[in-house]
Amino acid sequence: MTAELEAPVIPTTIPGVTTLIVYLSVDCSKISSAGKAFRWPRPSQCPNCWGLRLWGHGYVSRYFDGQPKMLWMKRWRCPECAAVHTSRPIEYWRGFWAQAATIYASLRERIENRRWLQELSRQRQEYWWKGFGITQFVRGAHVDVESLLNSHLIVATHSLHYREIRYVEEPPHRIFAFTPPVRAP
Repeated sequence: MTAELEAPVIPTTIPGVTTLIVYLSVDCSKISSAGKAFRWPRPSQCPNCWGLRLWGHGYVSRYFDGQPKMLWMKRWRCPECAAVHTSRPIEYWRGFWAQAATIYASLRERIENRRWLQELSRQRQEYWWKGFGITQFVRGAHVDVESLLNSHLIVATHSLHYREIRYVEEPPHRIFAFTPPVRAP
């Protein structure tokens, strides 16, 4: 009896709802001291559909290295595309407690010197290393860390669906459809 290889299951989101991370330059110590009273900058438009209306959608707690307690992250909801956007400090990648610079330093140390950083646990760094291997496999073998960072990818993620870092930018096209009048023959 031979076992057949099954295709990997790629996780999907809830139909009709998109969750995005809005990376912002904010000070974690100010967020910690102010809590939910922290004045988060409101994105000017939806990063998903470029709609101009965003509503406050409450808060969600997140933990980060160097912070003694959880921090409240602001969420926004777009009524036009039903996307939920969670604000996050730009120093931290989606799904990680450690700063991106720490993860990068660990991967560089492993690549260059074939050892782990002494100040961090080996198991944690192995998790990042395995995520880097998954990202290399998805993008093509022998892709270095710098080229992945330049491609705006989270280099140590295990996620098959949420790999890229999306920054809020200007839309590449108009946000409304233009249909020319139909001429009768």
